[in-house]
Amino acid sequence: MKKILRHIKTGPVSEYVKEQLLKDFLTFIRPAMPSVLILEFIYLYLVMTETDGRNAGLWFSAMFGSISIAMIFGLFINKISIKRKYKEIILLILLIFTFGSFGLSLPYYYPLLPFGYVNLLVILIAGIIGGLSSIASPQRTIYLVSAFAISLPETIYFAMQEDFTRQLLAVLIPFYIATMFIFVMLDHVRRVRFIETNRNLDIAHRELAENHDRLKQMKKKQDGDYFLTSLLIEPLGRNNYRGDACELNFLIRDHKRFRFNKWRKGIGGDLNIAENIQLGNKQYAFFLNADAMGKSIQGAGGALVLGAVMQSILMRIQARKPQIFPEHFLQESIDELQRVFNQFQGSMLISLIMGLIDEETGILYYINAEHPFLVLLRDKKSEFLENSIGMHKIGVITEFNTVPIFVRSLSRNDIIVAGSDGRDDLITDSDKREIQNDEARFLEIIEKYGDRSMRKIYSALRQYGRLSDDLSLIKVKYKNDPEPLRENLLQLKKEFAQAKKNHDFAALADKAARIADISVADASYLRKAAAAHWQSGNTELALSFAYRYYRRFPFEGKAISLLATMYARLRQEQLRDRFVSLGLKIAPEHRDWHKIGLPVE
Repeated sequence: MKKILRHIKTGPVSEYVKEQLLKDFLTFIRPAMPSVLILEFIYLYLVMTETDGRNAGLWFSAMFGSISIAMIFGLFINKISIKRKYKEIILLILLIFTFGSFGLSLPYYYPLLPFGYVNLLVILIAGIIGGLSSIASPQRTIYLVSAFAISLPETIYFAMQEDFTRQLLAVLIPFYIATMFIFVMLDHVRRVRFIETNRNLDIAHRELAENHDRLKQMKKKQDGDYFLTSLLIEPLGRNNYRGDACELNFLIRDHKRFRFNKWRKGIGGDLNIAENIQLGNKQYAFFLNADAMGKSIQGAGGALVLGAVMQSILMRIQARKPQIFPEHFLQESIDELQRVFNQFQGSMLISLIMGLIDEETGILYYINAEHPFLVLLRDKKSEFLENSIGMHKIGVITEFNTVPIFVRSLSRNDIIVAGSDGRDDLITDSDKREIQNDEARFLEIIEKYGDRSMRKIYSALRQYGRLSDDLSLIKVKYKNDPEPLRENLLQLKKEFAQAKKNHDFAALADKAARIADISVADASYLRKAAAAHWQSGNTELALSFAYRYYRRFPFEGKAISLLATMYARLRQEQLRDRFVSLGLKIAPEHRDWHKIGLPVE
């Protein structure tokens, strides 16, 4: 019994569940009412044929009237705007009248009917009660009241009879009703749980749909942000180089692809820039290949800042055409970028290669800020142009961030290729999704396809795997022939020797500068040019050439010593002490730095 009670307990039922139970009951009772009406007609027929219709008008008027009203009410109940509990009360009253008038008439007609007809009516009433139990489980009270309304009068009647069979029926009828009521309760609990489960599922489905719609809106907004950012970056990263000395080609493949309305675009942190710039009376091809740290929008933010700052630098240079050397331009550009990105306290870092190519001499000046090595393709052989990283990433805050400027000589039809780390980090097509980082592989690809289109280089990379990061490439082909200039090198060195013999310091400085600009191997002539300008009294140019030499060889004692000595003689103690301290750290064995001057305490 305890198990049964445990199963028929439902706990508090929400108003929503009650509304659904009423709807279910109405759904079941509507087709059942005509069946009850048919049973009443059978009952009327028996009464009219066996009892001469004694008082039939009264009883059957009550029965047919109440069931007719109940049927009409059941059909239009949903259109009646009253509270649920009032609907239940009206239904209960109508069913009490219907089944009550039926039940009350039975003790009146049973004595008048043959024994067989009485048994038939008992069976019909049992069927009505059983039928009610199958359709009235949504409304337990209606079932219980209706069952007793139709059966209680006959139960009392049978209990008062002397016939044992009739008395047994008086006992069995309540037991039958109670048994059916247990089934009604069990079905009621099942229905309540079913409705609650369905409602919870509907709520969950609705929440899921709302979340999905919300995610779609967020995705659309995010894609809108991506689209706007990509539009801002586009004009900052363009190939604006127009010249005959070099041929520059770009390729960028953003790892993050998105669709916004009818546009399909990509967004990432890689950036390529190429421009013509003039420094003094010399023309240069400027190029930059950069990779901002971070995925999608974070990387794009870094690329946006970098592009804006770099375009500002280039516009100033193009407007002023300053009388500065390529080493100075690269150093000042890096210093300005470093000042900007230091404001982000290390949260936005940039790796890059920034370079200048002297269109006349083919001399390449470039800086590598923790970027993949620059590749040279010459005579169908590829090689890395450097074997160590020049400096930390832009945005790394350090006490001493030396910026060595690499200088190389290019020959006619030489090709250099700069690229982000997406060129090396490829995901293999195996099930393990391993990232293969193989720098030598890129050398092989450039050796095979470097003189072909950028699309062909990209296709060759993709044969080794899928991109795991943004990919950007810049390919520069030098088309001029600098050999006639380099053939004059021996003559220039003879003229330099003659000027030195004649103590013609102006000519000496000029010849030394021209030699250094033509021949990378003769970088020592930068020191000689600095010394000649110093001797001629032009301290500004002397310092410029000393800095050119230092920026090429920042870890060489001679470069540091030259600047420290010049500042000491100019009595600029703060700058002197800076380079003396640097010499003590980097090249303590080079010389007795104390003779230049110890750092000021």
